[in-house]
Amino acid sequence: RGLERNKMRIVHELNQLEYGGVEKIIKSIIKYDTKNNHFVVAYKDGPFRKEFDKLGVEILLTGDKEIDFVADIAHIHSGGALSSMAVELGKTIPIIETIHSPVRSPMPNNLIRQRIGVTSAVSKMNSNCITILNGIDLNDLDPDRYPEDIKRELGIPEGLPVIGRLGRIGKDKCLEE
Repeated sequence: RGLERNKMRIVHELNQLEYGGVEKIIKSIIKYDTKNNHFVVAYKDGPFRKEFDKLGVEILLTGDKEIDFVADIAHIHSGGALSSMAVELGKTIPIIETIHSPVRSPMPNNLIRQRIGVTSAVSKMNSNCITILNGIDLNDLDPDRYPEDIKRELGIPEGLPVIGRLGRIGKDKCLEE
């Protein structure tokens, strides 16, 4: 098990390597968990790959082909879709599922060792789900685009203050809690 004694080899499943919440959460887990070996399986490449490259993260792109790898545990993310990796591996290694939005996981209970919800509202919708509140990586809060440009695009008058990060504050993430 694992590449080094007492280190687990953890596979994180991503649909695509785009800029999004799931990618940033996986990046933070890998960045701050130096006790284990992490790698990412992704079905499509994308611009977020460079963020993983900076951390030295191994990325396996599957496309439409099957790939072989060794892992002690798998970390999947529910957006209301089935994880083909979890269906394949669920009887052989533990599967941890993070649920970011208020959806009910379509993954069968017998395949998931533990579910993690990012708010209590999310956890209440799913069985065997504990709540771990979203952490904040202050370095990741630097904007990809200038706020003035976004405000102009949305028609927000100049001088009107906006509190929060545009595009990440919304009821779909249960942040009103």
